Amino acid sequence: VTAMHERSLVASLLEQVSDTAKARGLIGIREVVLDVGEFSGVDATLLAMAFEEMAPAVLGADVKLDLRQTPLTARCRQCNHEFRVERFRFACPQCGGDVDVTGGEEFRLVNLRVAARTSAEEPKHYTE
Repeated sequence: VTAMHERSLVASLLEQVSDTAKARGLIGIREVVLDVGEFSGVDATLLAMAFEEMAPAVLGADVKLDLRQTPLTARCRQCNHEFRVERFRFACPQCGGDVDVTGGEEFRLVNLRVAARTSAEEPKHYTE
């Protein structure tokens, strides 16, 4: 059984994909590409399960999910060192300075791969 949080995210995602497809004249969504940060509060496994369960009713049986997990990264305010945050240690490993998170909190629709457009051109990808 999937968690309510991930089901609600997938419901919103499917609405966004449907709206985008209608607005852009896209037909036959084949793949939905998402960036999900490791510090986003989203369980990637539960999200994928919810997508598999819910997406076919909205986008068709052949739709796939390409879920790209992004690492938690930061930049030091003092020395500008960029690094991957390990074990939730939010201090610069070089100088011990305070940091700003630069990645790993996102939950973002990145791309839709489609079969065709309603117009004469037929792009293989749509990127927002």
